[in-house]
Amino acid sequence: MNKNARLQGILGAGALLLIGAVLGVGLDRTVLAPRHGEAANTPPDHGVVVVSLTRDLGLDPEQAEQVLGILERHQVVVNNAWEDTHRTLLAALDSVTNQIETVLDPSQVERYHAWIDNRHPPGERGRPNHQPH
Repeated sequence: MNKNARLQGILGAGALLLIGAVLGVGLDRTVLAPRHGEAANTPPDHGVVVVSLTRDLGLDPEQAEQVLGILERHQVVVNNAWEDTHRTLLAALDSVTNQIETVLDPSQVERYHAWIDNRHPPGERGRPNHQPH
């Protein structure tokens, strides 16, 4: 094998490695790891989780199938636990908000609501409710 053929082989292998790395990072950033906030408002994609676990842990196909089944079987329980926790948290935040409003004058209550809105936009999960009394 001459030097040119060997060099071409090394460059070709390096190019394939680079292309694979770029595609892998792109896939990870756009599909496998959603941006913060996005994940909280979208249902889980168990297939994406299993792909990530397979890649990172080296799962074989049987393990991947078993993990997918486990995730799918437990999703309802996880969703219910999250909803219970979220409901309890919002009730506590509403109680705090209502108690703070009792020590404020009407102008301050209005500004307090604006202050909350600035930090927790309407529609955001975990946002306290503030309704006129």
